[in-house]
This record gives sequence, structure tokens and C-alpha cells, in this order.
Amino acid sequence: MSSARRLRALFCLLPLAAAEASADGPPAHAQMGDWQILSVAEAGSRRLDYCAVEAAFEDGLVLTIERDRGGRSVIVLQTRAPSFAAGARYDVRIAMEGGAAIASTGRASDANSLAIPLESHTGTASALARGRRLSIMLPREIILFAPNGIDRAIGDLERCFANAVESKARSADSLVERVLDQAQSGAIQVARPAGSSRDEDREYAWSQGPVSGGAREIAIAGDATFLDLVLTRLDRLVSRCHGHFAPELDPPRETASGVIETGIATCSGTEGDRVAAFVYFKRGTRFGEFMLEAPDGTRAAALADRDNIVKIVRMVVLDY
Repeated sequence: MSSARRLRALFCLLPLAAAEASADGPPAHAQMGDWQILSVAEAGSRRLDYCAVEAAFEDGLVLTIERDRGGRSVIVLQTRAPSFAAGARYDVRIAMEGGAAIASTGRASDANSLAIPLESHTGTASALARGRRLSIMLPREIILFAPNGIDRAIGDLERCFANAVESKARSADSLVERVLDQAQSGAIQVARPAGSSRDEDREYAWSQGPVSGGAREIAIAGDATFLDLVLTRLDRLVSRCHGHFAPELDPPRETASGVIETGIATCSGTEGDRVAAFVYFKRGTRFGEFMLEAPDGTRAAALADRDNIVKIVRMVVLDY
């Protein structure tokens, strides 16, 4: 099973849900935002390695349910604060509303992640889909979750591998995926809201050395200009910087097939400076964005990855 720690998409803002309390135990952690369906495949071949559904909950908790090509399933619990001893094993009981509790042994990949195998238990997925409560009982703690829309998420998870062929055929028209197929960026994660099949809802993420990459592609609506779209995306970057934000934009370059613009921004915060090197491009009615983030000390790596993306966009999207 692939590493449980999710490659974070760069463009997701999650609304807060209201908390509910349990009368029989600890208060339930309310879900924040919708479930995301994740699929991870190698760039180029797009051979699907595993699928997952994931949601964030109050207090910095993240719950992920993964399934690999062999049908093996894992629940991954991620915590904001260090909670586990890396490499240690923990006896765990998982209880779902309306279903029997199951026992498993979880392994901590690091201080913030515990992977709990489910492959020896049949019917677990359907029990998860039916429940409005999920509790994870650790040796010294019980964590109660109040998931919303988990039935739709589990349905997407069970169909993920079957839908991979259809998704691959449909994505042949994606400008972003054409670029990623040649970027040799390693494993690519595609995320979208559970229950949605719209191309505009897909977000791409990957990690290579110190650089975290993200990409998105949308249809240009109405009379929106290239500048309008660039400024909207920069506003999203500003909202994610908890400090001083300093962008530097290069002049846009127009070609017979479209427009491309590059730039770099620095976010100076209390946890150190980070850089984001970006590429925006337009062809026809499609607008694409690539973002390469890294600590400021590895600025050169982020710029090198961005310049490689620019070279590919010019060749396979803008034909120059």
C-alpha cells in the first residue's frame, strides 16, 4: 500500500461544519468540507496504483480510506499534534454505527500518521457507508468522528479502478495532463469532490524532492480575460500566505495558439520563507495553472521545475 500521507492539493479551501456531540462518549469531531476522491498513478503510463477517499475533521484530524489494485484496504488517521511513535504498532478497534467492531493492528509511519489495515475484514466498506458515526479506539484514547456524505465517498472508492479506463480516455483532452505526461514528475495524485465527475473539479498534486507541485485546468467562462484569471489565482495564493506576500510577474507572452505568463512569489511568515514559482497559460477556452512550492532555501529547485513545465507547455500546448 502506498504511503498514507496525502500530497496536499494547493487550491482547496474547506468550510467549517457544525459539531455534534455524542451522549454516550466523547464529543464527535465534525467534518470540515466534503470528502475528496483521490487517485494516484504514475505520470505517462497513468497506471493506477491506489485510490482513496479523504476528509478533514475538527482539531486537525484527517481520515483517509485507501484501496490498492489488489483490493487491500487501509484506514489512515492523521493528527495535527505528534501522537504516535514512528514505526510502533498499536492495537486498534474500529466501531461503525450499525456494524460490529473490528480489531486490527495499526502501524505509525511517523508521529502524526497511523495506518490501520482492513483487508482481512469483509463488509467493512458497506458498514462505513451506512454509518453516521465512526469511532477509532486506541490503547489510551477513543476518537469519534461524525462523517457526512461518506456513502457517496465509499461508492466512488469502490468504482475508482473500474472508472480509471473511462477517466483516462476522457482526460486525453486535458491540457494539464498532456504536460504532466512528459514532465516525469513521478506519482501524480488527482483529487476531486466525491460524487463529481466534472473535469473542472480535478486538482493535481505531486512531490519531487523539496518541491511540491500542483496544477489545475478550467473552462474560461463568459467574457473573462486572461488577466482576470491570473489575478483571481494570485488572490488565492495571497489568502494562503500568513505573512508578507511578494509576487513578481513576468510579462505575458502571446503566441498564435494562446498566452503564457510566468512568475514567482515569496511568502515570509513566522515559520520561515517559502517560494511559489508559477505558470499560467490559455489556449482556446481553456485556462491552466501550474504551481511549484518549496522552502526559500531551495528556490533554485522550484524555478528549475517551473522552467521545465514552461518548456513542455510551449511544445505540447502552445506549439512554439
